[in-house]
Amino acid sequence: SRTTTDESAYRALEQVASEAEASLEQEYRRRGDQRLFESLRDALIPDPSGNPTCYATMARRTRRSEGALRTAVSRARNRFRELVRQELAQRSPAPPISIYPPSRPPTHPSISIPFQLSRL
Repeated sequence: SRTTTDESAYRALEQVASEAEASLEQEYRRRGDQRLFESLRDALIPDPSGNPTCYATMARRTRRSEGALRTAVSRARNRFRELVRQELAQRSPAPPISIYPPSRPPTHPSISIPFQLSRL
């Protein structure tokens, strides 16, 4: 049924996001920034209810300026997106062989994963 398909797709995406988050946490831990990651974790995926991230509160908690914290959040989100894309690429089947010769690319480019994930 459609609901079952939607639920399984949602669970699969949750698992991908969880694995990407774990990989990002390991990267921060290796750099000795575990406490920073703990503060940034909630800002990785914007709140679906539309509540904005409170950078001022996070900045006080991490003892950083608000500007430095915004930069850290942006970098963490970008890296998180990269890790999600990598995880999806590992799970996706191999791309089909193109029927177009190298001199004639398709006239309509396909939608790419980065476009689909740019909202994360």
